[in-house]
This record gives sequence, structure tokens and C-alpha cells, in this order.
Amino acid sequence: MPVEVVRTEQGGADVIRATLADISQSGALVISPTTIPVGEWIVLRPDQKGAGFGVEITAIVDHNLTPGGPTAKLTCRFPQPVDYSVLRLFR
Repeated sequence: MPVEVVRTEQGGADVIRATLADISQSGALVISPTTIPVGEWIVLRPDQKGAGFGVEITAIVDHNLTPGGPTAKLTCRFPQPVDYSVLRLFR
């Protein structure tokens, strides 16, 4: 699913269009065209064309599974479990 990744440490000005590969109550796997440093806080939201626009999930980047690759596979952890009613907007 297409998502927008907002880099909060960049003041919200840096929005990356990425792909959500997997999501659960505790975290997500995001495929990004740009590497985001491990430990950085981000906000995930459905692409603006999606039905869930306006919904956001705060996450922290835990791992980059493809360091040095052309795209970044990032595992992200949610600081609090996400309710299923919110998760369904990301599927």
C-alpha cells in the first residue's frame, strides 16, 4: 500500500512516498526510496488518495534491512499498540 512517511525530526517538511509492505499492532515494514536513520521518529499515514487520509501512526525506525541498497527496507516499531480500527485503513 502506498504511504507517506513524514520525518518529524526534519520539522515535517520532508515527506517521502513509500510502500507499506506489512503492518501489525506493534510495528511495520516500510520500503522507502530514501534511507532513514535508525532511531529516527517518523509518522506513517496513508497516501493522500487513500480512504484513511487524516490518520497517522507514530513510529521509530528500528532497523534498515538493506543498508547500501537502492531502496531501504525499514522495520519500524510503534511506541504503543495500534488499534485494529486504525490498522484496517492501512491495508
